[in-house]
Amino acid sequence: MMCTKRLLVCLTFQTLLIISEAGRNLKPNSQASGLRSSATGTGLGSANSGRFRPQNPANFPGPGPQTSGTSAQFSPQTPGAPVWPRLQTLVHFPSSISSVGRPESPTNNGFPPLRPPDSTFQTMPRSASSSSISSTGSGFLRPGRSSLSSLGSISSGYGSSANLQELVGLDAPRSTAIQTSIASAETCVDRGTVPVIIASAENCFDYFTLAVSWAPGYAYKQWKNGKNIRETKVTPLWIIHGLWPSMFDRSTDPMLTCWRSDIFFNWNRFTTSKILGTLDNSWYTIFAKGYNNKKLWEHEFKDHGSCASRSSVIGDDVNYFIRTIQLVQQLNISSTLASSRYKAGFTTKLRDIIGIMKNKLEVNIRVDYVLHPQTGENYLSELFICYDVKLKLMDCPNGVLPNYKLDTDIKLVEQLPTECRT
Repeated sequence: MMCTKRLLVCLTFQTLLIISEAGRNLKPNSQASGLRSSATGTGLGSANSGRFRPQNPANFPGPGPQTSGTSAQFSPQTPGAPVWPRLQTLVHFPSSISSVGRPESPTNNGFPPLRPPDSTFQTMPRSASSSSISSTGSGFLRPGRSSLSSLGSISSGYGSSANLQELVGLDAPRSTAIQTSIASAETCVDRGTVPVIIASAENCFDYFTLAVSWAPGYAYKQWKNGKNIRETKVTPLWIIHGLWPSMFDRSTDPMLTCWRSDIFFNWNRFTTSKILGTLDNSWYTIFAKGYNNKKLWEHEFKDHGSCASRSSVIGDDVNYFIRTIQLVQQLNISSTLASSRYKAGFTTKLRDIIGIMKNKLEVNIRVDYVLHPQTGENYLSELFICYDVKLKLMDCPNGVLPNYKLDTDIKLVEQLPTECRT
């Protein structure tokens, strides 16, 4: 009986051992086969095909060969131990796929995150037309009443707004130029090369004279000289007469060759530029009909502006007018004189007028006035302010007057005398 029980136990033990060995031999093959099958269908590697760059599999310590791709890695086993193999996933696999359109790199694997591509082009806002103030060439703003502050970057098409960048007048240091002329017919010569080489301003004239007129006094002087006056234009205001290239020797004019043949007064640029409204308000004719503003500006540019454009701070026709307006607005003559109690209808000494302006400008100016023979009064007609060829303020040549002249009474007449009216 005891032998029978022992035999039964042995048979049972052998049976279990056989079953265990059979399971140990069959299960790994089935599992590995299943893993290999998943790698060839919709496994992670093929599902991500084209969106992730291949990476070498991680290296694990321990014996045995390393497999690549999507194969599973097995831990070593002790022979005879009924232990199931333990799967280890390769660390470079993505744990999830966000979207087909914008995949993200797997976390904790050293890849930088993917971002949408940077925009290569940027849409810039555009104005309704090309006449932007920042435009170069001949792009101008529509006509309109405007202050000079909005005119500083307009370019006429000949030169460039770069001619307007340099500081001039009261915004610049006073001139240190020596009042010795170097201009001559030999130096004021343009070279007919391609491009043409233009002689510089200092080779053609010595300085600039800015003429600003008190309308009633100036109109009376012109009336005395036989001109017909347009009474409606004669108001108690300061108006621009012109900006003139001048010589230290007052008996001579700038070189005849100073007038340029490569630029001219182009009315089309003025009619489409923002400067036109400002010109109408500050640089207009007081003469009778038949001599309009256009003719005045054309005359001023032909006689003076063409030569003046040789200056590096001017450069062309439109800039000539812009710079002139800029200088006059800096002076603010009415407020400057009024602050010293010299207003329309008042009378003061010539030395006081010169002194008031010198306190503001730190240079000597010249003053023009006209005698009214019936009343014996002297009417203020014009002020002349001088600048070097870079439009920096300077003392006017021959500006020092004897005391008997400085003691002359000068009236700022408020309206055109009655005998001048029709």
